[in-house]
Amino acid sequence: GQGRNVDLDEILRQMFGGGGGFGSSSFNGNPFGGGFSNYGFEEPDLDLNAQITIPFDVAVLGGKQHIALNNDSFDVKIPEGISHGQKIRAKGKGKAYQGKRGDLIIKVNIAASNEYERDEDTLTKYFDIPLKTALFGDKVEIKTIHKTITLKIPENTKQNQRFRVKELGVLNRKTGVRGDLYLKANIILPKLEELDASLIELLKEKLPGN
Repeated sequence: GQGRNVDLDEILRQMFGGGGGFGSSSFNGNPFGGGFSNYGFEEPDLDLNAQITIPFDVAVLGGKQHIALNNDSFDVKIPEGISHGQKIRAKGKGKAYQGKRGDLIIKVNIAASNEYERDEDTLTKYFDIPLKTALFGDKVEIKTIHKTITLKIPENTKQNQRFRVKELGVLNRKTGVRGDLYLKANIILPKLEELDASLIELLKEKLPGN
């Protein structure tokens, strides 16, 4: 006999849980999630990566560093106490796409210092003192990375003897507290030709030997 009439809209409702047939712009409850306009498409990564090397004192004290990139030049802020290998972000200095612009991700390298050694938040610096000061003590002025200080040197100071100066090291960016500075004595011996002959003879006679 004559076949049963097929209701295509009813079949579609059963399959996809929606209605409206082919007359609607999309199937309600579409299991594919909102059509195919964005299916399999990802926006491009607009961020750029770069590296810079900054002076040691800028890393400790903070400041600005000038950058020239792709016919663009600008200054970036270097936070006080930044560590070697840390990254900073320059907003809006990345690639452009459809009215959007990414950021520039900058890896910061720190140049070595001829004056200081850095161990995380601690700084170490050598300072010279004459033999007379090491033997008899005195006060000396020392220029540190933060300020000039007066250090009291006790009698019989030894070579490489350390003096701790609190909170004159590197700022810890997490705790907000500065580390310490260690000053190490480097004793400068006088040249024999600068001494009186009588003093030389006295030293030969009186200085203890092995």
